[in-house]
Amino acid sequence: MRECLLGENHPEVAESLNGLASLYETQGDFHSAIGLSKRALAIAEQALGTEHLSTAACLDKLATLYSDYPEQDSFAEAVALAQESLAIKEHLLDPSHPKIAGNFDFLASVYADLGEHDKALTAFKRALQIIKQIYGENHVMVAYSLSNLASFYQDQKDYSEALSLFEQALAIRKLLLGENHLKVAQSLSDLASVYKAQGETDKANVFRQQSREMESRIYGTEPQELISRNNEIARHQIKGEVISALPLSRLVLKTTEDLLGKNHLDVACCLNNLAALYISSQNDYASALPLYQRALEIREYLLDENNHYVVQSRNNLKRIYSS
Repeated sequence: MRECLLGENHPEVAESLNGLASLYETQGDFHSAIGLSKRALAIAEQALGTEHLSTAACLDKLATLYSDYPEQDSFAEAVALAQESLAIKEHLLDPSHPKIAGNFDFLASVYADLGEHDKALTAFKRALQIIKQIYGENHVMVAYSLSNLASFYQDQKDYSEALSLFEQALAIRKLLLGENHLKVAQSLSDLASVYKAQGETDKANVFRQQSREMESRIYGTEPQELISRNNEIARHQIKGEVISALPLSRLVLKTTEDLLGKNHLDVACCLNNLAALYISSQNDYASALPLYQRALEIREYLLDENNHYVVQSRNNLKRIYSS
């Protein structure tokens, strides 16, 4: 429709091409996805120029596809595209911009996969520096970036540096989120994993126990009941008894909402599971659609617009409309 009404080289055609590329990506057809994404990039460069944020977004999309593509030299291609995108953003945006920090985070992860550890470390540090410039020293995004850098050091077996950074992340989360929060529990678990890797089992057990006790205080006894119900749902599905799984899935959704509130990522997951059951058991798209829509709303509210789970929810809606 867009090709017919707007012409084959219109930016909205590029948008459609990237959307279609995402669908092929979810099916594991990276060859087709990359071909479509390349065409989208060519349109953006022709229609908008090589120095445009939409062109940078097309470069980012193609870089992400190459980073996930299981072929030789695909990581090197991802790096080249991400660097090109970064150059555009650095030219057009303030040096301390979240999109630039995002590019450095992406580059750091790809460099790490390539085994170029010095470049990965530099990129992780640059991302952290920008995040601190934007949000200050005490912010949940700073804690997130510190944890990313700490995980990198842990992978390199630099346990001293990893511990220091995980401890900083823990301190920020306790300050901002309080003593009883899942992110705090995650930081405690991170510290436990470093101590375990060092062979300090006693310390690891202390932090692991603190993490579990905190989760228990937050969740109460419900998690074990939820796990039991989800296991039962899985057993019904394995036996092909999908209709029997529906009431259990509705119960899991209600319990999770009561436990965590209606706007929680775990609730979005339950909504998606229930919607999938409506489709697989009854082809009931009318019941599934509002569940997928609500899951997308929750994820868009809590996560970055380009987050994997947001994209997944959008793809769920695309598939249901297609069906």
